[in-house]
Amino acid sequence: MKPPRDDEIEGSFGRALRAVRGLAGSFSLGSLSIVGLSIVVAGLLITALLVGGGQWLLLRNARTNAQATLDNISHRMIGTAEQAFDEALTAMTGLAVQGVSRCTDASIDHLRRAVYATYAVKEIGLTEADGSTYCNHLGIAPPHMHAVSDAFEGRNPTIHFRAAETEDGATTGTMISWDQGDKTVLVAIILGRALTADLLPEEWRASGAAVIRLDDGTLLSSSQRGDEAGLDKTPAVRSDIVEAHLHSERYPIHVTVAVPFEAVWAEYASLHSYTQFGGFLLAFFVVTIAFFMSRNSTDGPINEIERAIRNDEFLPYYQPVVDIRTGRLEGCEALIRWKKPDGTVLSPGAFIGLAEATGLAVPMTRLLMEKVRSDLEQIYHERPHLKVSINLFRDHFDSIDITEDVERIFGKSKIRYRQLVFEVTEREPLADLDTAKLVIRRLQSFGARVALDDAGTGHSGLAYLQELAMDVLKIDKLFVDAIGTNRFAAPIIHSLVGIARNCQMSVIAEGVETLEQIEYLKALGISAAQGYVFAPPLPAAAFLKLATAMEPLKYQSLVEPPDIDFIDAPLPDLGSRTRRAA
Repeated sequence: MKPPRDDEIEGSFGRALRAVRGLAGSFSLGSLSIVGLSIVVAGLLITALLVGGGQWLLLRNARTNAQATLDNISHRMIGTAEQAFDEALTAMTGLAVQGVSRCTDASIDHLRRAVYATYAVKEIGLTEADGSTYCNHLGIAPPHMHAVSDAFEGRNPTIHFRAAETEDGATTGTMISWDQGDKTVLVAIILGRALTADLLPEEWRASGAAVIRLDDGTLLSSSQRGDEAGLDKTPAVRSDIVEAHLHSERYPIHVTVAVPFEAVWAEYASLHSYTQFGGFLLAFFVVTIAFFMSRNSTDGPINEIERAIRNDEFLPYYQPVVDIRTGRLEGCEALIRWKKPDGTVLSPGAFIGLAEATGLAVPMTRLLMEKVRSDLEQIYHERPHLKVSINLFRDHFDSIDITEDVERIFGKSKIRYRQLVFEVTEREPLADLDTAKLVIRRLQSFGARVALDDAGTGHSGLAYLQELAMDVLKIDKLFVDAIGTNRFAAPIIHSLVGIARNCQMSVIAEGVETLEQIEYLKALGISAAQGYVFAPPLPAAAFLKLATAMEPLKYQSLVEPPDIDFIDAPLPDLGSRTRRAA
């Protein structure tokens, strides 16, 4: 659905006001009392405000939220690129200190070690003083890429940055050259994919773009197709887009992140439809009439979800949880997806809010658990150390029905209760804590574990840890993303780990996307993590292949790990590291 234009909003508002005047003119004091007429007029005035003001607020909120999201992504992209350049320059500094200035076997060995010790650097080479000999970590070999732009000086005038690409133009990157004097030059090449990550929300990726360029506009890296967001066009001919621009304070690069506003507005389409629908009803009756019409409409979103539940269109995708100390698979989190009959797969953001609000999340979860049992039963029976996490919603804690569903679905299955983890989000308040405690205790009595999801981001101030006595604490992606870029991230994660240790809870870090984050979490004593650095949420067939490859049956005779991996080691003092990250 395209966003409404200003003249369309004004037109809706005007139609509602004309309806007020027309209705008021058609009534007389004899046909309707003053009180009744006042109620009708007031109801239509409120409806007019809902139509005009509601649409304006939705547009403003959509644009503001999108701009904030893009600004955040641009800062994270600049941070990633600066970190890659820092890593390359650090490696080159080490080579200079080691006296690498000629293409000897010893020097080539140093070049090889420097490349293998870095994540971002694809190649490090050396041009000898006479300029006739070039070698890299592979030996006497031509450069992997050639420069395609002018040189830009860094803070050090002997260091220059150029855009580079392969001969076929299929791969782009950055070439950093450092003149060591006497015409001896060290060259490092960083591939474009090391500078960008898929940071755009999933629903924006098809049409959005995130690119890094040199100051002259030469492309270094792109994580999306920029032409679809209008980035290859002049501002005069671009479609209506939301974009963020950010220039590095340390290097001659800038980031542009953009998405068409139409893609942003698609997330608000249902709300916009409701405001238009409400524009033709009296405010006093709008909620009741809208409810009955939505119940009786075959095309309403609620009925569509109900129909999808009946047709088994909701299915789990599985995101692996990995032991970052050993590299072994610990299990997965089952994340719901909606696979429509036309093959389109929708993420939870498109439907879960409405499902929770209408109570449909309960039968949806029941269907999800049955599919989890069907998908994982055999492989989990053969690998009893694996766990699977299932998300529960606020309505699940208003009665003990969920425990009966768990018992019916998993009680006689090959998946053991102790292989189940049920996640409780902190973002939504639980209406009845006493009933919630009863539900959690009964799940734990089966042998299952209960996790606090989105820890530290919700309304409760972690009070649930004290009230509900959970087993696992999941650190939200919000805090993991800030590692190395936000000086407040370290003490927050440090505190969460300390709380988990004191409460004898295991810890899982969510949303891990970089090797730096993994090393930081390992230093804190965290052993389990999930995120795109390992794998995105996978369809069942893909996850089963991954699990079979990571955990072959030869491990089944090993002693199973304990259900709860307490963090008993004292937390390290990361003060200096925190200051460096900041």
